[in-house]
Amino acid sequence: PACTEILFGLGLGEKVVGVTEYCDYPEEALEKEKIGTFTTPNLEAILALKPDLVLATGGVQAEMLDRMEEMGLTVYAVNPTTFDETLGTILEVGEITGAVEKAEEIVTDMNQRAVEVARRVNEMEKEGKKRPRAFFEIYYENNVWTAGRGSIVSDLIRQAGGENIGDMQSGDYYEFSVEELLSQNPQVYLVGSGSMSDPGDIGSRPGWDRMEAVRDGRVYVIEE
Repeated sequence: PACTEILFGLGLGEKVVGVTEYCDYPEEALEKEKIGTFTTPNLEAILALKPDLVLATGGVQAEMLDRMEEMGLTVYAVNPTTFDETLGTILEVGEITGAVEKAEEIVTDMNQRAVEVARRVNEMEKEGKKRPRAFFEIYYENNVWTAGRGSIVSDLIRQAGGENIGDMQSGDYYEFSVEELLSQNPQVYLVGSGSMSDPGDIGSRPGWDRMEAVRDGRVYVIEE
């Protein structure tokens, strides 16, 4: 989905011939041919579309990328884990697709907004305010999946002035027990919502009303 959004952001929507079943933004992406899920793309469906370029990511797709290259497809994998790397990725995709000017425009805008956020965080720290303890929920079922120190989510929380509770682990995404979450008692609760997850009412979960973020009304649902 991130690759799809970058391509549409660069004004290349008309050239996109296929997307995953999770690609639901912008709305035009919903009209594109589906080539399977994020983790299990359908190679035959991709080949049938005869793409000049397959834009993908690493991690769970790594093995699939090798197979695609063996089948003669041109594959470019991106896997940014920080805000700065994301900016670099947008510039790279812009370069290989001939949309350099638009990529530079997007990156300049993102940089300007990041500088403003950094200024506000700096002011907050000068005033002696502590960074709020924040938790990011990716998926919930019995336990909670969250973002560790090696993820872009953690980098964004830090840049935005928060302290990521998920930094207890150095990796990217992992399972976090509800007992430990309630013990850590986050002051800000961030939760993703979209084609891959629907968090529902956080406050109605058993025991979660004891959480400071829930009591203070600082639960924020973020569109994936």
